[in-house]
Amino acid sequence: MTFLKYTIRWYEMGKIKHPISAMIKPYSLSFKAIVEDIGEASRNMDKEASAAAFHAEIRALSLQVRHLTEISTSKRISPLFSHYK
Repeated sequence: MTFLKYTIRWYEMGKIKHPISAMIKPYSLSFKAIVEDIGEASRNMDKEASAAAFHAEIRALSLQVRHLTEISTSKRISPLFSHYK
């Protein structure tokens, strides 16, 4: 949000004031910290998304294992009780 505020102010300055503001307050003093914060937030979001995808994959594998276990168990038990029909 802060970055957006700064960019709107810069845009509203006009073309003549842009080079002057660049000399008075260069990128390293005005936007560098904000851009670094945005980069860090982006990296954190990537990590969270990767973690969520990993958890979803583990959940899917768990369900597959449970399903295969149930199938395997039912096939082993069925022949034992087939003579009771």
